[in-house]
Amino acid sequence: MLQWLLLALTGGALLHCGSDSSLGGSSAGTAPAVSNTRGGSEPVTGNGGAGASGAAVSNIGSVTDEGSSAGVSFGSSASNAVDAGTRARADGGINDADTRTPRGAYDWNGVVGTGQSLSVGEPGGARNTPAGMARLTRQPFHNLELATGALPWPIDSSDPTLAMVPLTEPLGRGAPTYPSSWPENIAFGGETPHGAMANQVTTLVSAAGGQDFVGVHGAVGENGQCLSFLVKGARQVGVNGHAYEATLIETRAITRLARAAGKSYGVAAITMTHGECDAGNAQYADQLFALYTDYASDLPAITGQAQPPLMIVSQQNSTNDRAPSTLAAWRIGIDHPDRVVCSGPKYQYPPVSCAGAHSATRIRSWAPRRSGLNQTSRWHSS
Repeated sequence: MLQWLLLALTGGALLHCGSDSSLGGSSAGTAPAVSNTRGGSEPVTGNGGAGASGAAVSNIGSVTDEGSSAGVSFGSSASNAVDAGTRARADGGINDADTRTPRGAYDWNGVVGTGQSLSVGEPGGARNTPAGMARLTRQPFHNLELATGALPWPIDSSDPTLAMVPLTEPLGRGAPTYPSSWPENIAFGGETPHGAMANQVTTLVSAAGGQDFVGVHGAVGENGQCLSFLVKGARQVGVNGHAYEATLIETRAITRLARAAGKSYGVAAITMTHGECDAGNAQYADQLFALYTDYASDLPAITGQAQPPLMIVSQQNSTNDRAPSTLAAWRIGIDHPDRVVCSGPKYQYPPVSCAGAHSATRIRSWAPRRSGLNQTSRWHSS
């Protein structure tokens, strides 16, 4: 099932800085086809930000703002929308034995999003404008998120007021100020990668004839913060340093609520939208894989899942030429291909302006669809 989450995060097109007329003639809210998105990274707009992730795909058709898709395809037709040309393992838990129909390994398929600015919806130069506000404000499928109400940090995962609700953007609770951290970490009414990713994955599974795919997403990133604030045992400075523990709190709470609902639950993927703050960090690859290793140990211990999660990373390009963090995001997927995937660069997505590090909501919703495509492809081929 890990492959299914990856394929939806990667559906976008080769774009350049400019007006809508430069986006291949696509109308607002419609994602154009992907040409090629291999290595590299993108210039985006604002401070301390990153784009959402993605890898190379041929065509994902026309995708609406609600995440439903017309003519979704991966290859030549909708019938092989998730056919990467390889057969899944018999024990992979993602395809029915003879029909190759995709199915999730769990009733509720978890995705944890961590990172810095765009992982929490930072709109940068579009802040407090219509271009920077969340658009996926309705849930067209059955995808879910954890609602924390007004509970303060640290949240008790057994609190009876915690509940599962339809996944909409903004995902989670808004940040009262900068910097911020979970459970109040979503930046200025912005859109995270998760709404588009979740809806794209469900769309692709449905297009391939699969069962209803329920994604359960959470965003624990911290706007503008370095990896040192996102790792296990992070130092606490003001409100920052909560991300890793927040992941465990959410996972414990969702595991409890899933069992109460009679549903199986596992964390299928961890998305890492990051790198600017650590652009010059020569140890970034090792530190990033250490974060994965901790997650791969701690999350299954909570959920009881047998298969470890997949980490999906993307490359930043707004800070430093040939930045170590940009190269590390590519290298980590080469060194650990069964555990980490570099979903691609961000340079193909136009920024709010031609000199910054963030993009408008409409563009940010394309990149997570690419990551979902990555996830779907990876599930299908392993």
